[in-house]
Amino acid sequence: MENELGKYLKNIRKTLKLSLKDVEEKTQISASYIYRLEKGERCNPSAFTLKTLSDFYGANQYHMLKLATYSCHTKPYKENKIDNIFEDSQITFLLIKLLERIEILSHK
Repeated sequence: MENELGKYLKNIRKTLKLSLKDVEEKTQISASYIYRLEKGERCNPSAFTLKTLSDFYGANQYHMLKLATYSCHTKPYKENKIDNIFEDSQITFLLIKLLERIEILSHK
């Protein structure tokens, strides 16, 4: 069952005309894991995975974090180990704003 993050990742990869193996070779993230993310079979990729993919794809990592958070939070995934952290949408919003602020400060 695809989710918003999965659709987004697949769309970027296809737009860049990359195979799963191409991404694996450049990012060291397994092709099978990327495939499962794209299909919505995996949820809650690590911050490192999101950063690695966003850097490689030239995508906004905070947008990917939002998609990951909302895609994983709105579906009853059994692997969703951090549901309790993101139950309140205000906490998610504050986390995203904090990450944006850190990014701004690191560029000064």
